[in-house]
Amino acid sequence: MTSNCPADYQSGQSVSVLFSSSCEIVPGIRVRTFRPPAAPACLALIELDELEAVFRTDQAFRAETAMLSPAEQKRFAAYTYPKRRKEWLGGRLSGKVCVLELLGLPPAADLLAAVSIVPAASGAPLVSASRALGEPMPSVSISHSGRYAVAMAAAAGACGVDIQRVTARTLTVADRFAEACERHLLRSAVPDWDEARRLTLLWAAKEALKKSLPPGPGLFRDLILRAVNCGPGISLSFSGPAGVGSQLAAAAASLDGYMLAYTIRQSGHA
Repeated sequence: MTSNCPADYQSGQSVSVLFSSSCEIVPGIRVRTFRPPAAPACLALIELDELEAVFRTDQAFRAETAMLSPAEQKRFAAYTYPKRRKEWLGGRLSGKVCVLELLGLPPAADLLAAVSIVPAASGAPLVSASRALGEPMPSVSISHSGRYAVAMAAAAGACGVDIQRVTARTLTVADRFAEACERHLLRSAVPDWDEARRLTLLWAAKEALKKSLPPGPGLFRDLILRAVNCGPGISLSFSGPAGVGSQLAAAAASLDGYMLAYTIRQSGHA
């Protein structure tokens, strides 16, 4: 069942309202955090423009890279394109803050460096840390788009997060990921949004779900939106292909011209 979202949900909210807590990990770089209700999880967001400003001084740049593990420093050094370096670093720092938040630890430089997030064989981010920080480590998901990098960590089960800037490009590729029935549901739920905004919401939700599920061919297209509900937040329910379960859900928010979606896939769910 799909409900028409109230006007306050349709108008969206600012990043600072959802990510209402913040900390400064080095002078000039603030990480905003958000703890989803009733879930052992954390989301963190960094404005990439702040990272770019810090890059301009060698001293601040060294302070940033000092928050990386040796394995992360090696990967970071391999990136030469400034935009990619900024996105990668923003995602890793956001993810580390999430992990420490769940462990009940402050985002001090030495603790950030003690947490390492490198790609697993599948390409998904994999967290490791010294045993002194505790075991097991949370699962982590990372995304970036436009001016933001965002990460999510979940203490139990797999998680997925995605952020997408709303652009007209989704209109040109809609037939690759959106069924007619899905577009109809979204028009009913958020009739005051334009089509690009609705499609970006759908894309972000499917990306978040895909990241939380085992990889498989055609998985993205096999996720079908079945319902949209509001209160609190926007919740999207999906059906999936055989083997991943028939009831999948993602939470979402409209933020300053971006769509954010996230999900937690509890361990043991089929």
